[in-house]
Amino acid sequence: MARPADHPSGGSPRPRRRAGKIVFLLAVCQILFGLEAEAKVRISTQGDCWGPRMAVDGQGNIHVVWLQAYGPTSGDIFYTRCPAATGQWRTPVNLSNSGAAACDTFQACALGLDASGRLYAAWGEIGSGIKLRTLTGESWSGVEHVASTARPEQPRIAVDGPGNLFLVWFTHDGGEVYSRARVGGAWESVRTISQRSFRSKFPDIAVNNGVVYAVFTESTYDYQVVYCHRGTGLNAGWSTPAPVFTEFPLAHHHPSVAVDGGGVPHIAWSRVLPDDSATQVLYSGGTGGGFSAPVEMSDWTGTHWPAVVQRNNTVYVLWQEGSWEGGTLHYRLGRGREWSDMNLVPHSDGAVYMDFGFDPQGRMNFVWNGAGQVYFERTGDSVVVPPRINQPPVARFSHSPSGGFAPVEIQFDGFGSTDPDGRIVHWDWLFSDGGTASGGVVFHTFEQRGVYQVKLTVVDNDGQAASEVRSIEILGIFPPLDIRWRTVVDESMFLSRYVTEVSWEANPANEAYGIVRYNVYRREAGTANPWKAVGHTAGDVFRFLDTNVKKKDAYVYTVAAVDGQGHESRPSASPAEGSSSVLEAEGSARRLPSRGPIR
Repeated sequence: MARPADHPSGGSPRPRRRAGKIVFLLAVCQILFGLEAEAKVRISTQGDCWGPRMAVDGQGNIHVVWLQAYGPTSGDIFYTRCPAATGQWRTPVNLSNSGAAACDTFQACALGLDASGRLYAAWGEIGSGIKLRTLTGESWSGVEHVASTARPEQPRIAVDGPGNLFLVWFTHDGGEVYSRARVGGAWESVRTISQRSFRSKFPDIAVNNGVVYAVFTESTYDYQVVYCHRGTGLNAGWSTPAPVFTEFPLAHHHPSVAVDGGGVPHIAWSRVLPDDSATQVLYSGGTGGGFSAPVEMSDWTGTHWPAVVQRNNTVYVLWQEGSWEGGTLHYRLGRGREWSDMNLVPHSDGAVYMDFGFDPQGRMNFVWNGAGQVYFERTGDSVVVPPRINQPPVARFSHSPSGGFAPVEIQFDGFGSTDPDGRIVHWDWLFSDGGTASGGVVFHTFEQRGVYQVKLTVVDNDGQAASEVRSIEILGIFPPLDIRWRTVVDESMFLSRYVTEVSWEANPANEAYGIVRYNVYRREAGTANPWKAVGHTAGDVFRFLDTNVKKKDAYVYTVAAVDGQGHESRPSASPAEGSSSVLEAEGSARRLPSRGPIR
């Protein structure tokens, strides 16, 4: 078969397992012993099987569907179940019987259960659209046509207790995500829930407590995970898609969503490096107004197709680690910022697509395809793993140079920050002059003198943050005081001209710097044009005549002090405008009386 479409190859080393505390290792050993008690079972009977989906009902009966591919554009959907009473898998049956079940992603079918134990199987068919069959007791309904779509991809279904159905799928060629719901037995119209201006794919959907959440990736810059939601009432409106967490240039793939009994969504997805060299699984939980900062579930290796399940106030995240051709299954459990270490699903070598769920006894049930077959594995006992308590990171930074005269560029290095039980994944900088930056090493230019606060906030791989704040003094020459000017007419027998006298006083704050020169600037009155130099004086001269003046009140002036190293005070940004007797100083202005004609 061809490689599944739109998946990063993720060629990567074998997965690594993290060390944990002794009490946690003991718990994991108990879990692994339970897993070994029931070896994996092959439940398919023919080859080239893909994309299995699982549902476990309230009696503990396990239901599984999958795509059996006959070729790139043909196949059928098969179903089997393992009744809790016998523990024996039944012979698979063909649900579609059309030969048209196929899709580029090889994820062509979905399962859902309502509170009465009715099972709903949905799938996509090339050239036709979305199909649905319902199992009540031992009887399957006929095939129901849900939506007309030429090449539907990755259909997913969510079912609430009363049996209301909410479906999503996407089209590979059109790059749009669609939804249709059946509420109270009445079908709504097909709706596009993605934004038409962006290419979208990889949807998932979940419902609980009267709220429905859909997630998918949207290519605003590169693919990023977005979510939208609606109520369960007939024709309830979908919200506009919003990002879960934006981190361009990293791309996102394959989001999965679950909704808990409080109506809170839980989302897991894969992030991808810009060169596709590695992927990583993230988790984020709903906060009421958005989502929490992501928690890293895996290392940067090759991770694919994460699935998330919420049960008894605990979130479980499962993923495949290896390459798209096959790897091993891993999972973690927890909530918020407290998570177990990574666990391996035994016997899962060669796994590609997978799904999982819980039976009434609390046992984890896994299903996956690998080497053309569908396999099932179950833990021997209920899974109870103590959450790992994360230790906070420590923020530290250095900077060079230590200060200087404005404007000065300073390098800030946050790589001295540490995390005792993980690693730092984000460095965020805040400067009290309003600047911000991100990264382990950044550069920032301070344009004016002053004492500035610099704050570094680091976030570890479990999402916990810590900060360090330091003060940095930036030196600067102070402007002279009482800058003032007046313009008069200088007339003689042969000459009549305007002359402006600019005067000022030395600033005592500059005594330590040794002022050697004053630069005089002007610009057109009533404008914000750049200052233009018109002349200078020695450091002990506080008066300058501007003889190149066309008329009275044509210009405003400022004066800058300069030391022996060439450091210069900044011109005032907003000089006061007015008559020729306006006094201008940094941050203030006042009028002076006329001083008479120049002699």
